[in-house]
Amino acid sequence: MVALTIDDYPRPTLEILVSLLAARRLPWTSALNADTVDDGYMYAPWSTGLSWANVAALPSALVEMANHGASHRDITDPAAVDAEITGSLARLRSAPPARVVQGWVPPGSDYPGLALKTPPQARGIADYQSSVAGRSILNDHAWALGQDPRPQDAVGPVITWPRDGHPVPVPGRQWLDFPHGAGLQSGGDPAGGFGGLCVAAAIARGHGAILGLHTAHLVGQGGQDRYDLGQLSGFLDHLTGLRDAGRIAVVRVSDWMSAKVVAR
Repeated sequence: MVALTIDDYPRPTLEILVSLLAARRLPWTSALNADTVDDGYMYAPWSTGLSWANVAALPSALVEMANHGASHRDITDPAAVDAEITGSLARLRSAPPARVVQGWVPPGSDYPGLALKTPPQARGIADYQSSVAGRSILNDHAWALGQDPRPQDAVGPVITWPRDGHPVPVPGRQWLDFPHGAGLQSGGDPAGGFGGLCVAAAIARGHGAILGLHTAHLVGQGGQDRYDLGQLSGFLDHLTGLRDAGRIAVVRVSDWMSAKVVAR
């Protein structure tokens, strides 16, 4: 059981990634900052979006929206927390066509009492419950992801979670956008990158995995040039092959949260 999350709202998400995922019928969760869709807004040079009309045009059968905070900026004023979290959720839900927005995907930002960027990051339910910002996130959303580290285990730096029908409090993601394409392949083999190892471990354990990606870090798209289009396409083909062979299901995070899988 694999869920794919795409963070932020750079143009490559719409101009490149949407068509790649749609061609393979791969569902995904868009972690969207509500403010970044407004004309002229940016929090980084590569972070510009397009428009609310482009959001409306995303295929609802494959894409779900998740709240990623309003601005993707650090918030130091406690009075601004509500607008950053609850206000963003309200905007995403009300933007036509109205969508069901259930979840929270944490941005790399710090809030009063809740570190989602600066180590030690919020990793578990207790970290969320200990701050006003964290409690607002838990109260306003059906599910929330955490910022867990990548644990070292027998198969490498992978993170998987039991999917036994019970909720997983703030599960962390396995990142795919490592430098030199290491999250997507190793020596040209998509099964050998961190993402492939994570998926293989999830299959072996009867677990689920949540994979995270920033399209801005695709070569030539304004970010940090961490992977290229061939590496990304190869990994998506790998996921598609595993799905078509009946080895995995690829789902949106909301479906992943309530799923039950067993080891094969």
